[in-house]
Amino acid sequence: MVEPRADRLVVAAWLGALLCGSALLMTSLTMPLGVGSVAGVLGAITLGALVRADVRADWKSVAGAARTRAGWGWAAGLGALAAVFSRRVEYFDSGAYHVGVIEWLTSYGTVPGVSLVHSRLGFGSTWFGLAAVFNDAASTHG
Repeated sequence: MVEPRADRLVVAAWLGALLCGSALLMTSLTMPLGVGSVAGVLGAITLGALVRADVRADWKSVAGAARTRAGWGWAAGLGALAAVFSRRVEYFDSGAYHVGVIEWLTSYGTVPGVSLVHSRLGFGSTWFGLAAVFNDAASTHG
């Protein structure tokens, strides 16, 4: 049986990812999602969460569990997944559409009216904001 604390951790991770992605897309309305703006948004969200004592207590319990053998196993598994998923994009749909939008968000932010140029540019997903965190387009294209 799964402990209720594990359920809370999974729900908190999903809600946190959605909050971060939404905040990054909102930020992209005023500025590109470069390293500085992303660090500012994610830092503000983190500091805002750590003000609460119950959040700090949960982080301490997660940090304690991460020091176990199972925690190191999970970390190794997540590292292996990160290595697999950080490879070059080989799928047509992702390469033709998603990567372009992510690079656009990183270099220019959201441009009002850009969907009038092409309808695919009018779609914004929170996952694109999160992916822009790991994009290096700002350093290679501008």
